[in-house]
Amino acid sequence: MANLMAQACERCWKRKQRFKLITHSYDISNNYDSYIEGLKQRIRNLEHSTAQSPTPQRYEQASTAPKGPVPGSGLEPGPTAHQTASRASIQAEMGSLSLAAMAEFSGEQHPAHLQARPFLSFQTLFRAAAGSGAGNLSRSDSPNPALTGPLGDFYLGLLRCGVQMDAFDTRRHFERYLDVALLCFPLTGRAHLDDEFAVVSQSQTAGTAGQLLYSSPAKVLRVYVAVATGILLTPDCRHMESFATTLALAAHQHLPRVAVSAGELETVQCLMMLTIFSLFSSSGGSTWHLLGLALSRCLSAGMHHVRVSDPLSDDDEKRGCSRCFWCLYALDTLISTSLDRPFLIQDEDITTPQPPPNSNPDHDLGPFHDNIIQCARLLRDARRHPSKGALFHFFNMRHFIETASRHPQAPDTQSALLDGVWGRLCCGALLEVLSSLGPSQGSPENAMVTSFARTRFIQFIDALDEQHSTQSFSFMGCDGLMVFKMAAELLLCDPAPGRGRAQALAQKCIRLLVVIAERFPAVRSLREVLEQLAVLVAQGERAAEVEWVRLERDLERSAVPIPVRVHDLIHSFRIHTPATHRSV
Repeated sequence: MANLMAQACERCWKRKQRFKLITHSYDISNNYDSYIEGLKQRIRNLEHSTAQSPTPQRYEQASTAPKGPVPGSGLEPGPTAHQTASRASIQAEMGSLSLAAMAEFSGEQHPAHLQARPFLSFQTLFRAAAGSGAGNLSRSDSPNPALTGPLGDFYLGLLRCGVQMDAFDTRRHFERYLDVALLCFPLTGRAHLDDEFAVVSQSQTAGTAGQLLYSSPAKVLRVYVAVATGILLTPDCRHMESFATTLALAAHQHLPRVAVSAGELETVQCLMMLTIFSLFSSSGGSTWHLLGLALSRCLSAGMHHVRVSDPLSDDDEKRGCSRCFWCLYALDTLISTSLDRPFLIQDEDITTPQPPPNSNPDHDLGPFHDNIIQCARLLRDARRHPSKGALFHFFNMRHFIETASRHPQAPDTQSALLDGVWGRLCCGALLEVLSSLGPSQGSPENAMVTSFARTRFIQFIDALDEQHSTQSFSFMGCDGLMVFKMAAELLLCDPAPGRGRAQALAQKCIRLLVVIAERFPAVRSLREVLEQLAVLVAQGERAAEVEWVRLERDLERSAVPIPVRVHDLIHSFRIHTPATHRSV
């Protein structure tokens, strides 16, 4: 009996520790302000500003349908320019949305002064996430550029003119979304989404778009975001990005009504589509917090506990919940790994079974999504259980990469994008395996792992470089940190005879970071650090100590937090390559 009591106590202790963010692998203690207090202050500031200024809100009269705004829709107006321009207010607003604010109830009693305070509404949380810029995916400390200043006025004018789906060939961009994004994250059926596009297009032609928006806002939102994301997945992304942003802003206006009138499944689907869009655009809101809202609604609806006895014969609601949950699972793995953050959902909380590869009959390439989920599970296991040993995770991952059937029927127009999602997960898993090895070198096991990982990194970097050369589609915001980490591994773990090849790859990574920084400005700090690191590695023992000190200072000041693994690699390299003490 005493033994059972001890085991129960241990389980309770582990459960309380589940949402602790600060571990030895993730140094993110300085990334966020207080959660509830920050947003309460933000709300007080907004109320004070509203009381002092009689000026109506920016988006109060903006219409996204030809017939004008729908009366009684329940949509609250968006923030004004002077309200969202405050850096401190946005920081406080974002602090309220971080992981600890979404943690489950721990059973502990809170102080009386906290119990008396009202809960935050979903609309308030969403406006905070959408009002943050994604120029720096690691820190939500700046306003959305599409909502403030001259650019905000420009998009406000476009919204007031109304969204016209027949203004250009939206069908081509919509099908691009179906062929790529929906294949990687099949949150809904292809045929179902195709029917919704036909209904929305027909309503705009018939002049009944306002009525459709009032009766089925989720349907309109999904079509808008699908077209907007499809634009960013084509070579048209440069000269049509403004239209994609307009569609996304219109979707942001419709989401509060979706949350009120639609079910949990449709709300989660819309949030997930907005999260995917924000990966490619700095005007789509905070990717991390949009994902957190989607997972919060998903978990509150119990989608992680849905029992599907037969995916081909069970009811549509269960199939949809199971499909949506596993899409969020894969998306959480991709985003959290790329940004070097903790996972939002833990594997021990999941009881719903993974759908078999043939559970999506409307997708010709159903096994591809199944392999993405399998790769995500291996990646999570490597991060959560480093004590199993680097070789254990390495052999599992190598066997999976070599044997998994990816997309044998995919046409050439899709293969680059599909390889991109696959490559990010595979490289993320190998980066976790290398972290388990530590910065030491010399053993045959380490050489085997680093050699295999180096080959995969080079293939992925070459694929991104080809994407840049052809300008086929936009980069993801999380690509910046991923490229930086791989470049650091190639520079600092490559044997001395091969450093010439590593230097060439580092220069290619620097060029990629320059391109990514055009859309996500915070990546410039990663490029500057990588440039200095490449120079110091090339100089070797000839590098001056003061140059290493300057590099350490830039590492600390970087707008994007540098992973602990990179710090360890630099420290190990300096130990084995002592610098001279000459002045610069």
